[in-house]
Amino acid sequence: MRFFLIVIFLIIQLSSFPQSNYDANFKKTVSIIEKNYIGYQYISNGKLDYYNYFKTNLRDTHLNTISDLAKNIKLYMDFFEDRHLYLTISDFYKNAPIATDTFKCASIDTHTYYLKIPDFDNQAALDSLLNCAIERDSMLHFENLVIDLRRNGGGKNLFYRRLLPLIATNDMYTRRYELLATKENWASHQTRNKMGTLTEKEENKIIDAPWQKSHHNFITEYSPSGVNQYPKRVAVLVDRNTGSSAEKFVLCAKQSFKVKIFGENTAGAVDFGDVCVNEIIKDSLYIVYPTTNVYDYKINGVDSRGIAPDFYLQPENQIEQILNYFEYWN
Repeated sequence: MRFFLIVIFLIIQLSSFPQSNYDANFKKTVSIIEKNYIGYQYISNGKLDYYNYFKTNLRDTHLNTISDLAKNIKLYMDFFEDRHLYLTISDFYKNAPIATDTFKCASIDTHTYYLKIPDFDNQAALDSLLNCAIERDSMLHFENLVIDLRRNGGGKNLFYRRLLPLIATNDMYTRRYELLATKENWASHQTRNKMGTLTEKEENKIIDAPWQKSHHNFITEYSPSGVNQYPKRVAVLVDRNTGSSAEKFVLCAKQSFKVKIFGENTAGAVDFGDVCVNEIIKDSLYIVYPTTNVYDYKINGVDSRGIAPDFYLQPENQIEQILNYFEYWN
């Protein structure tokens, strides 16, 4: 859907764009990805001949319009089957995300409270939601809690961490990350993390992400000082559009004895992350690509299938189905 919206936008706006060498822009895109996208060497490994054949065919296609360029880049990126690798018409570091859903909180019945969290991009909205739920509605006095993450495409890992104290029964762990330390990736992360100076020894190597406080394979994401008596049962509702940092929250939540996951398999956008944005045509086209991967994704990867729920639900009336599960959940 994102790609078709991009193409429509480009066709409408084409007359306002300056003329560009679209063939050169496609080659520029390939060069950026081959150098800076951490998934390139892993995914192309073992099928490099096919990759080169595929890439050459695309590069030999003459591109006459910006729409041709967008289609070719989309075809090229599809080779990697990575949902964190995509084309966009705006630099989302400079433009606020467009809200597609709303944050909601309400009591469903005397035993069950409901939170709808459509993204982990909007910290103000999430803070307001939780403050309202806890202070106004006394959410922590309800036995059951439903956290609805359907259509939550992710955002910033920092934001979901505020939910962890509400549901944790024990330490929660995440897997450590590795960074492809190119100059471009380092400069991009330097604006968000204090990483020091890239050394010649590290350059163009895959290293432990410098912003991590620990280099153990499993890193403590949250360690509770105590366990809330309520809620006693937490249902996290997901769908095939639950991705990225929302999936990382699910992986943490699954480690709590209070939590069960409901719905369907998630999107599968975990193994590669910490994206950077690179401008292809000024103020027009940008590519987004991951710079990190989890250390053991080849063995315990998520992206190929998503995270399976504990309980699959029928697509209709999913909240009602969860309420029925609560009746038998000790």
